[in-house]
Amino acid sequence: MPSGVPEPRTASGRTEGSVNDQFEQLARDVALSVLALRVFGPGVLTLARRFVAALVRVGVREMDHRLPGGDR
Repeated sequence: MPSGVPEPRTASGRTEGSVNDQFEQLARDVALSVLALRVFGPGVLTLARRFVAALVRVGVREMDHRLPGGDR
């Protein structure tokens, strides 16, 4: 049922969140990860893990801070 509001589109013209777009993003992320591993070596994996762990900690802390009663 059209609401008169056009769906947001990516630069390639597809609607945001389409399965093909998600697969393209996944493939791009995997390719960049493999390239980074070749260029920077295994040490980059350790840095990436630490960075992701820090982001998760900050996200959990924010959820605990913003949600009533500490519910997640």
